[in-house]
Amino acid sequence: MRPSRFGADHFTLRLLGDRTKNAALWDELPPLDGANRFLVSSLKPRALVLAVDQSDNPLLVAETYGAGRVLAFAGDTTWRWPMRGFDEPHKRFWRQVVLWLAKMDELQEGTVWVRLSQRRLEPGGRLEVVVGANSPTGDPVDGATFEAEVTLPDGTTSPLRLSRRGTSGVGTFADTRAAGDYTVTVRARKGTEPLGESKARFLVFEEDLELDNASADTTGMEALAAITGGRSIAPEQLPELLRELVEKTEHLEEKTEIKQTWWDTWPFFLLFVGLLSIEWFLRKRWGLV
Repeated sequence: MRPSRFGADHFTLRLLGDRTKNAALWDELPPLDGANRFLVSSLKPRALVLAVDQSDNPLLVAETYGAGRVLAFAGDTTWRWPMRGFDEPHKRFWRQVVLWLAKMDELQEGTVWVRLSQRRLEPGGRLEVVVGANSPTGDPVDGATFEAEVTLPDGTTSPLRLSRRGTSGVGTFADTRAAGDYTVTVRARKGTEPLGESKARFLVFEEDLELDNASADTTGMEALAAITGGRSIAPEQLPELLRELVEKTEHLEEKTEIKQTWWDTWPFFLLFVGLLSIEWFLRKRWGLV
């Protein structure tokens, strides 16, 4: 089990402050004794894969749904970590999982904290950002000023305007047209004294309208079949349909509409030719020709 590229800086998997040392610690942890299989194709568009196995199969998946948070963990043998001398990483991992689910992870980050309304957004979505600073005793710092900026996926930065709400700062970021990773950076100070810096990441996922609802529309198929004079069958009825087609004799019935009048009949044609012939004969006899 190791952090994915999205989970490397995620609160739940940050067992050490230094990113390089944190990655090395995950490599040292005992492997899981098997895991359930999460199919990548079955993951929802908003799901974020935080940890994977050696074959990049998802092991830890997070999703923010409305104001709530959900984690799905495919393994169940992390209890082996303390038995191999990794008691502290085991406690820290599960503690941070609980804190993240309870939306208390921002308060554990240090003096300056950032709280995001969501961690995954659709392109064009609006993100509410709340920032603050706590004293070493955990009390809010009165009179703190904040500066915030957002690093876009292309590496450029965009300032984030904050308004004061009590001892905190609140802002809204809406420039989320490009898909990719975004980083919110907040710096706080009280007077001329810096209080620290904090960062939080969120992801704008690429919207795929074709795959947003990939399930079959059986009702629509049945309606379309009925309109065209056909019928809709379930997959398990296919053998029966094939037998029916084999047993069915070849028969083609084609209806053609024909309109016929007296002008189109043979008797009328003969009468018409006869009258012309009599006229010609009489005119010839009477010397009119």
